Amino acid sequence: MKKTVFLMVAAVALLFGYNKAQAQIEIPQLPSELQEQVDEYIQTLLENPADESVMKAIDKNKLLKKDKAALVAIGYKFLEHNLFGNALGLAKKVYEMDATYLPAIYLEGDAWFKMGNSNAYGMAATKYEEAKQVTPESLDPYLKLVGVYRYINPEYAIELMEEIKQKKTDDPKINQVLGTLYYQLDDTLSAHKYYNMYFDKFPDGQGDATVQREYVIIKFMAKDYDGALKQSQKFLATNPKDPVLNRIIFLSNVNLLANTDEFEEAKFNAAKEATKAAHDKFIGQYPDSVYQEIDYRYLGQYMTIIGEDKSAAEAYAKAAEKSPEDPAAQLNLSKAYEKTKEYDKAIPAYKKFMELAKKEDDTNELFKLGRVYYNAANAMQQDSLKRIAYIKEGDAIYAKVDDEMVKSGEPSYLGIFWRSRINQLVDRKHPNATAADYMKETIKRLQDEKFKGEDYDPHRAQAYSYVAWFAMEQDDFETAEANAKEALKYEEDNPLASNVLQYVELMNSIKK
Repeated sequence: MKKTVFLMVAAVALLFGYNKAQAQIEIPQLPSELQEQVDEYIQTLLENPADESVMKAIDKNKLLKKDKAALVAIGYKFLEHNLFGNALGLAKKVYEMDATYLPAIYLEGDAWFKMGNSNAYGMAATKYEEAKQVTPESLDPYLKLVGVYRYINPEYAIELMEEIKQKKTDDPKINQVLGTLYYQLDDTLSAHKYYNMYFDKFPDGQGDATVQREYVIIKFMAKDYDGALKQSQKFLATNPKDPVLNRIIFLSNVNLLANTDEFEEAKFNAAKEATKAAHDKFIGQYPDSVYQEIDYRYLGQYMTIIGEDKSAAEAYAKAAEKSPEDPAAQLNLSKAYEKTKEYDKAIPAYKKFMELAKKEDDTNELFKLGRVYYNAANAMQQDSLKRIAYIKEGDAIYAKVDDEMVKSGEPSYLGIFWRSRINQLVDRKHPNATAADYMKETIKRLQDEKFKGEDYDPHRAQAYSYVAWFAMEQDDFETAEANAKEALKYEEDNPLASNVLQYVELMNSIKK
């Protein structure tokens, strides 16, 4: 799950969360009298990043020549527009003037960091390490280093945070950052623990919307659906259109609804109403680009719960569209199409699931695919070429399953049993020799010691009763009677076996 919506949100939260921490560093502000001139510099560079006239003009400006703060302020303005080379140039210029001037060290580190590639991250880390040496007691360089290492070595980032804890054990930001790092490492329980510690001191997350979002995501991932819901509703009061908060409210409500017993009518209806309200506030209220696989998956689950199978299938189709390489999305889609009896869509979706999950030769999945073919053929009331095609393809799958199970050396019967079941669909009104032969083989295999338990009695009864029916149709009343009686030993109320016995008794009485 987190690899879809949540990891993406976490990455954004990390970025903004750390920038919030970095904002504790006092970045020089651009003097108002320079604003117009700097805007011109920026426009020139945006039109031609290689234009050297801007840096030359800055060098010649007497007001700027020795003004470290102004030069760094201009550098950060350049950085806002991704003018990395110019920002670095100013950072190095100031560094040459004063190698201990922290804003210049941070400007260079931030410029490398914002470039966002592995080499640049290494350069950023070097500058932040240097800042740490200049101000060993400050939290800021540690947070900046953590901001770098979260991309390239999250475990080391956690070590840095533990080092910070020894220096500033009372700083709540440490718990928030540790929560973020553990979340990035998929350690939801640790993330939940540290975030809880942070929010115990700051129930509103210090008003930081990004931190609030990450907290509710972590609560949701920790399966604290009620907590995630309540916190999201609380934070939503100041940001009612926030898609992440509305997402968590909807997803949490779906989970709570799914875990509410339908027989507790009042609770179930209340949960259903709450989920509908959350659905109406989230689904369809944002551009489609906002929605991700998880949103449509939960929408499909919600529609299934309320009995809207067609809408559920449409939702699962959108989920698969959003995440075409996710096997689970194809599996959900196949199941949804089965419910709507759209087997021409259910079958390829299940095959796609097996392909993506690399389970094309998995006997368990092949067996389940065979069941889709069986259900497809069984759902068609009229004889048709399509129904026969479903039967043939399903039979071929069960044959493959049976071959693989026999090769394994383990006693097996289910493959051959279902070969019979699907071949019985060739003619529902009359038994056929192919299906009867498979049931005879099933009876033989069920004699193995492995299948002596009562759990296998229903299949024994089905096998004997079908063989009895086929024998009756062939006027082999002795065989029919014997098999019908065997079927009734394992299933006293087997209707087919009972009917066969009644027919045999009738025919025997007529002969007398």
